[in-house]
Amino acid sequence: MLESGTYVTYEEALRHFGQELSELRAQRGAPSFDRMRARGLKVLGDAGACSKGTMSKVFAGGQFISLDKLIWLVRAVMSWDEYGEECAPPGRRDEDLTPWRGRWQSLNALRAQARRHPVSPSPRPSEPRPVSFGRGDVLTGHDGPVVSLAFSPDGGRLVTASEDGAVRLWNLATHKVIGEIRTSDGPALSVAFSPDGGRVVFGNREGLVLMWDTAAPSPAFVGFKGHEAAVWAVSFSPDGRLLATAGDDSGVRLWDVATGTQIGEPLTGPAGSVWALAISPDGRLLATGGEDTTVRLWNLTTRTGADILPAGHTASVQALAFSPDGTLLATAGKDGTLRFWHVATRTRSAEPLTGHAGSVYALAFSPDGSLLVTAGKDGTLRFWDVATRTPIGDPVIAHTGPVWAVAFSPGGRLLVTGGKDSSVRLWEEGAAVRPGETDSSVALGVPDPSVRPPYDDSPVMPREPEIPDDVSPPRPPAPLPLAVRAVLHRRLHAGHPLELGGLLHDNDVHAVAFATDVLAIGSDDGDVQLFDPVRRTLRLGPLPTHEDAVLSVAFSPDGVTLATCGADGSVRLRNTITSELLDTPRVNHGGGITSVAYSPKGNLLAGGGRDGTVRLWDTVTGDTIDGPSGRHTGSVRAVAFSPDGRYLAIGGAGRAPWLWDTLGHAWIDVPPSGIGGVSLALAFSPDGRLLATGDIDGTVRLWGAATGDPIGIPLADHTGAVPAVAFSPDGRTLATGGTDGTLRLWDATTGARLGAPVAHDGAVASLAFSPDSSVLAVATKERVTLYA
Repeated sequence: MLESGTYVTYEEALRHFGQELSELRAQRGAPSFDRMRARGLKVLGDAGACSKGTMSKVFAGGQFISLDKLIWLVRAVMSWDEYGEECAPPGRRDEDLTPWRGRWQSLNALRAQARRHPVSPSPRPSEPRPVSFGRGDVLTGHDGPVVSLAFSPDGGRLVTASEDGAVRLWNLATHKVIGEIRTSDGPALSVAFSPDGGRVVFGNREGLVLMWDTAAPSPAFVGFKGHEAAVWAVSFSPDGRLLATAGDDSGVRLWDVATGTQIGEPLTGPAGSVWALAISPDGRLLATGGEDTTVRLWNLTTRTGADILPAGHTASVQALAFSPDGTLLATAGKDGTLRFWHVATRTRSAEPLTGHAGSVYALAFSPDGSLLVTAGKDGTLRFWDVATRTPIGDPVIAHTGPVWAVAFSPGGRLLVTGGKDSSVRLWEEGAAVRPGETDSSVALGVPDPSVRPPYDDSPVMPREPEIPDDVSPPRPPAPLPLAVRAVLHRRLHAGHPLELGGLLHDNDVHAVAFATDVLAIGSDDGDVQLFDPVRRTLRLGPLPTHEDAVLSVAFSPDGVTLATCGADGSVRLRNTITSELLDTPRVNHGGGITSVAYSPKGNLLAGGGRDGTVRLWDTVTGDTIDGPSGRHTGSVRAVAFSPDGRYLAIGGAGRAPWLWDTLGHAWIDVPPSGIGGVSLALAFSPDGRLLATGDIDGTVRLWGAATGDPIGIPLADHTGAVPAVAFSPDGRTLATGGTDGTLRLWDATTGARLGAPVAHDGAVASLAFSPDSSVLAVATKERVTLYA
C-alpha cells in the first residue's frame, strides 16, 4: 500500500487507502455511489454490501471497513471495465483481489497498533523497535514435541501439529480444543491454514498430505498423493488456489486446491530434503531451503528453473519467510545464522546475524514487517529489528529444550511457540511479568507495563455502523476533470492505449529515452532534443551532437547526464541541466555504435558497435575497463544491464543474447546453436528475472536472465523485424515495436496479448516507458507518439 520502509500513521494510511480506491473507481468510469450500490446488489447480493454513506466515507479516507465489505466494494467497482461498460465482476478468489487483501491486512495491522498505542508515534528505522512481550498461558495436551503451528487468518484459532500424531484446532478466546485429527499413517510434521480460514492442510511423516475442512460438521478430507517420504513444509498461495509441498523426496510439488491434482512435474533441483518453503505475498515466487544448504527462488508463473541465492548458508536451511511487503526474504538454519536477502536483486542485504547457540529451527516476521523473531535448538527466542538488522534485548528462554515452531498472530499482538517439551506457549505484547517468571519474560525497548491489558488481537472488525441511505453523507471530493480521468483509466496497460499526441520532427527518429519529467530524442541528423512530455514542448535543442545519425540514447540513473551514440562511431555525454557536452568518454569504434546503456548505479556505461565489440567505461574517470570480448563475430545491435547491475546482455548477430557477468568477468553459457537469431533489441524485466529480445525474424523471445535458458514459446505476432522492446517499470506490461509499423502490448506475467496492435505510419524504431509507467513513447519515422 505504501513504499517499503515508509513509516506512516494509521490515519495517513487510511487516507492513502481511500485514494487507491478512488483511483480504481476512476479507472472504471467513475460510477456514482448510487450506481455502485445498485450494481453490487444486483450482481453480488447483499452479503457484505456497503451503504452509500459508508462508501462516501471509505473513498474519502475517513472510515475503516471489514475485509468482507472491502471485497464486496472492490468487486462492485470492477463490474465495470476500463471503458465504463458493465462486465462480469471478479470471483471472490480471483487474483485481481489479492493486492486488495494485502492492502487491507497492512492497514489493519496499523489500525491494531494505533489502538494499542494511540499516543506513541510509529517508530523510525533509526530508533529501536519498542516491543514488550510477556509469557501468557500454556496450551497443554500434546504428548510429543510440537513441530508446526499456524494462526487462522482472523486470529481467532490456532492449529498445532505434534509428533504424538495429533493435529489440534484451538479456540484462542477459550484456550479449548475445538477439533482434533489423528492419522494412522504417522505424525503430522507441517500445517497451514488456507487464506479463507476454512481449511487446514497438513503433511505427515509417511508422505501423505491431507486437507481438513474445519467447517464441516464431521471431519472431511481431501488427499494429495504424490510424495514418497516425509512432508516437512506446506504453504498456500495468497489466493488459496495453489498449494506447495516439499519434504524428504527432494522435489517440490504444486497442487490445484480445487481439484486436489498435481500441477505438472515436481520442481527439482535441491539435493536432499527440503525443510522449508514459502510463497511470496504477491503469489509469484516460491522460496525453498533444505539439506543441500541452498536457498532457491522459483518463478511460479513460468515454473522453470530456480535462482540460487549466492554466498548462502554453510549448513542445511531449516526456516525461511518473506517479509509482509515481499521485498525481503529471511533465512536461517543449522549454521546458527540469520540472513536477509533482497528479493528483487537476489542479493544478501546484510552480513549474517548470529546469536543462537546451535541450529535455528523457526522464524517469523511481525505483520507490519518491522520485527523478526527466531527460535532454535538452544530453547530461546531472539528478536531482531528488521530495518537496522540488529538484535533487540536479551534472548528469552522459551521452552525446556529446542523450540521447533513460532508464529505471530495476524494482528501482531500475540506470539505463539511450540517446542520439544510438548507445550504450546502464548506470549502477549504488553503482558506484565508474573512473579517467579522474570527469566521467561521479555521487555524489548520499553519497560513492562504494570497492568496487563485484556488480550484482543483479532483482525476481524466489529460490524461498522451503517448510515441510512436517506441521510446525506459528507460531501465527497470534487470529481477529477474528464481529461484527467481519461489518463487515469490506464488504458495502456489494458491493451487500449490512449494517444496523447505526437512530437513532430524534421528527420527520422531512431532513439527515445525517459527521465523523470523529460523525454530525449535522437534523430537521423545527429541532433538530440529534450522535450517536456506533459506540455509536448521543446525544453532543450536541437543540440548538435554527432556527425551522423544518433542511434541510441540513455539517461544516467539520476537523470543529470545523457549518453548518446551514433553512426559516426562515437559516444557522447551531455549535462541535461546546462546542455554542455562533457569531455569523456569520446571513443571511436571501428564502425558505428548502435547501443548505449548505463548500469543501475551509474558507475558503468556500455556501448556496442557494428564492428562486433562491446566496451565498458568508468563514468567517473572516462577510462575503458575490462569488458566482454571474444564471443561476438557480427554486429552488436543492443546492450542492457540487469536491474541489479550484475549482468550485461548483448544482442546482435548470433544464436541468442549473450550474457556477461560484470562481477565474475565471465560469459554465462547460453543455449545451443540454432536457438534465436539476430537480436535487435533487449530489455530486462524490472525484477531481473526475464530478458526479452526482439529479433530480425519478427519474433519476441523471453529468456531466463541468470541462465540464458529460453522461457515459453516465442511471441510471433509481428510480420517484420522487431527493433524495439521495453518493460514497463512496474513490471506489468511488455511493449514491442516492429518494422511492420505496429506497437503490440503483452501481459508481462502471462505473455498474453493485450488488445489489438496499434498501427503507425512507418517502422517503430524505439520505445520508452516513463519512470512511473503511465506514458509510453513510440518513435516512428519523423514522429514520436505518446500513449497513456
